[in-house]
Amino acid sequence: MEYLIFGSLLVLALGFLMSISFLALSHALIVIPIFYFLPKINWKNFTVSRWALLVFSILIPISIALTANNEISLHYFNIMKFKYYLIGALSVTPLAWYFKNKATEKQIKWLFWSALISSSLASTAGMIGLYAGFNPLKWSKPTMELQNSGMFGMVMSYAHSEAIWCILLVGLLLNYKKLEKFFPKWLLVSAVVINFAGFVTSYTRGALIAFIIAVPFYYFKGHKKKFLTAIVATLLLTATCWITVPYVRVIFEGRQHSNLLRVGQWQAAAKVFELHPIMGVGFRNFQPYSTVIKKEFGYPEPTWEGHAHNNFLEIAAGMGLVGLIPFALWIFGWLYESYKRDDLAARLAFPSIITILIGGLTQNTITDGVNVFLFMALYALTQIEEHIP
Repeated sequence: MEYLIFGSLLVLALGFLMSISFLALSHALIVIPIFYFLPKINWKNFTVSRWALLVFSILIPISIALTANNEISLHYFNIMKFKYYLIGALSVTPLAWYFKNKATEKQIKWLFWSALISSSLASTAGMIGLYAGFNPLKWSKPTMELQNSGMFGMVMSYAHSEAIWCILLVGLLLNYKKLEKFFPKWLLVSAVVINFAGFVTSYTRGALIAFIIAVPFYYFKGHKKKFLTAIVATLLLTATCWITVPYVRVIFEGRQHSNLLRVGQWQAAAKVFELHPIMGVGFRNFQPYSTVIKKEFGYPEPTWEGHAHNNFLEIAAGMGLVGLIPFALWIFGWLYESYKRDDLAARLAFPSIITILIGGLTQNTITDGVNVFLFMALYALTQIEEHIP
């Protein structure tokens, strides 16, 4: 079991910014340990967030099955997506066993080194693709000409994953003394510089704002003066970038069409929730409804079909109150639980959850497979607080 669990974590470390297809192997490897440890789970020790995530995952196929007869529905297309969230809830037990009983210092070193190096390679390749017109790792032209999308075809997936990863890298740097036996400081600093450069060159407003807001929250608990100082420092850095880098102003002021698209999607998702408040229209099934609703009610950009560009509105439209309540209990429960604890995992988790929350206001990240791999791995790892260094 230990090799399956370690293999799953290693695939995550190597692939979370590299390849969504490769990441599927991580789930394949962790499934057997999850089934093996299922009878050993102490259900009484489940946190509120873990129960909520488990319930949310179970409700996903139910919401699809109950709404699949609608003529606008995608039918059963997304029914297997529940596994992302179920694995996040149930992998805590095998991961806790592994870190308590089997994990060696060498294996943990492998995980850190793999994540730091592979993420740096992905960001470097993306930046080369952006400025040279050819991504050397993908061996093809980049999918976006003006924004760094790393190794992914969708710049939003890359940017919001990088927002979380860069927040975690800041946390690793702040807590380096507790982790120095696992990786040298030069490697961490290199990863911080390269990934932050890759993240900034994604020029993704929502992800950048989420990162900027979240950074000071490393000092929110017990360091109020440092928290305020971090806010001031972050604002000064942001203002400096705004003044000295013209393209930063362009991406915030020159994308009015993108703003209008989001407004249309938000209005349409809210209307779908109003019309289907209990069960919604099926998980990830808002997209085909978006154009129908916008045309019917005169919302902006009626011919553009897409997701809700907001995590809460996407879940509300897709699953109604039945899905929205456990979803909110999961993410806010996770935030509260991380705030109440004082271990390293919780200190890393708290600003990361802030990033997910803020980034999720302008982008649907919680049903994006690329992002969810990272979110669920982060959730599971931060639920085993007594086993994190």
